[in-house]
Amino acid sequence: MLKWNEFAGKTEKRIKAVKPVPDKDKIVMEQNMGDTLNTLLGKISDTLGVELPQPIKYTVNESPHDILIQEETIEPVTKSLPMLNEVDLGLIGGDTTTKTSDPLTPLGKNFVTFEELNNHYKVFISRIQQQMSTLGGGGEVNFRYLDDVNRSTMTSNNDSFVLEYDAATEKVQFTDKVGPIDTLKFNLGHITSSETVGTLAWNQSDETLDLSHPNGVVQQIGQELYGYIRNETGSLIPNGTVVRFAGGIGNNGEARLLVTPFTANGDYPSLYTLGVTTSDIDNDSNGRVTVWGKIRDVNASGSGVVPAETWLTGDILYAHPTYAGGLTKFKPTSPNNVIPIAAVLSNNAIAGELFIRPTIEQRYDYATVTSTVTQSITLGINTPHKIALNTIIDDRGITIDIVDSSKVVFSQSGLYAIGLNAQILSSNSAKKEVYFWIRENDVDIPYSTRTITITGNDVYTNFGVSYNVSAQAGDTVQFMWAATDAAVALQTGPTTAFAPSSPSVYIHIDQAAL
Repeated sequence: MLKWNEFAGKTEKRIKAVKPVPDKDKIVMEQNMGDTLNTLLGKISDTLGVELPQPIKYTVNESPHDILIQEETIEPVTKSLPMLNEVDLGLIGGDTTTKTSDPLTPLGKNFVTFEELNNHYKVFISRIQQQMSTLGGGGEVNFRYLDDVNRSTMTSNNDSFVLEYDAATEKVQFTDKVGPIDTLKFNLGHITSSETVGTLAWNQSDETLDLSHPNGVVQQIGQELYGYIRNETGSLIPNGTVVRFAGGIGNNGEARLLVTPFTANGDYPSLYTLGVTTSDIDNDSNGRVTVWGKIRDVNASGSGVVPAETWLTGDILYAHPTYAGGLTKFKPTSPNNVIPIAAVLSNNAIAGELFIRPTIEQRYDYATVTSTVTQSITLGINTPHKIALNTIIDDRGITIDIVDSSKVVFSQSGLYAIGLNAQILSSNSAKKEVYFWIRENDVDIPYSTRTITITGNDVYTNFGVSYNVSAQAGDTVQFMWAATDAAVALQTGPTTAFAPSSPSVYIHIDQAAL
């Protein structure tokens, strides 16, 4: 058995041998063979990464009759080498101390001829190669066939999988699930181009990551927010269209918000506004609406609006009150929706850019309600009478009840400031009191009564009172009056050459708070 460790820390004497040679050419040939052996043994030492005993040095005697292998002291081996057991490897069988058919036996054999030394060297090199193969690798050039690789995870279906270490099996395997990882570094020099859908890459211009979506949509992470919606309007919704909520569709985790182009004419509350489309969205297709951030490649010059406008960089744009889905730089006024929604970044007509930031305030309702008829004390004195109303001059969200015209109806909850002005005509000179108060949902509001004393014949008196009423959507209020004398009326006034007619009752309602 050959054990490398047997050389560690020992010194040894080489023998001197004499062999007759026929001529000097033979001597030179054998000397060259010795030099070659020295070189090869040195390469073996370098390959193993250990220090081997120095090979035998040869000195040729100038005599034509012999060559001397001179006696030499071998320096101690300074590094213990791994044990190589040739018997266990099956390289040598049987008794290693007795001469057998194996040319290396016995292991203690001394070689004194060049022929025997040469044969021994060839076998030795072959055994070294076999023994080195047992140290791992075996000369395999395909990574997948190494013993610590889980080969079942590398298949033709696993294209673009990455390599990870599995601590449970103590093997490496291929997977499409990465992490957890501490950091992920992107190439800051990446040149932005049309990336594959689902690609994440660094954007030098915006100094953030680009996430590529279908339909050419590229989201700048942290700088843009989208709503994922569906178009079922029956026609294409173009890129750059202002849209509003129009219902929902689907379930089981795939529900979508339906949208339609928004006209800011007051027909729908401002809260229905969603944002601006960031690509063309075909009918019966899903798409994205920018609710905060840039949209690109739109006509940001104003020329596409009807009627056409001229937009400049820095202009604030509002949802358009007449052009469905459009924008305008002119601020709308009530009863239209007033929704600042975008700012012009580049007013190019083809490759324009807008920054989208809808500023949506819940609208406040209001109404001006009047009575254009004279109303008298017909039910008797000291008896409640309803104040009839028949005309709304302007309104948003407040209407006259179609069943009882003395009531106004609120469309949304809130706190309402209500002012009532009554024009009273006294038809005799007696002193009389007139009372006004308010009801909510047919119930008198406590402490709401106000009283005025009137004297004089054919005298007009204007009386005003104000209230604050908190109401829910669908609630009603109505105005009541009574008098201690029937010689009073809520009187209208005729049109004159210098002034319009006057109503008998004028009521103004403003939503003061939500």
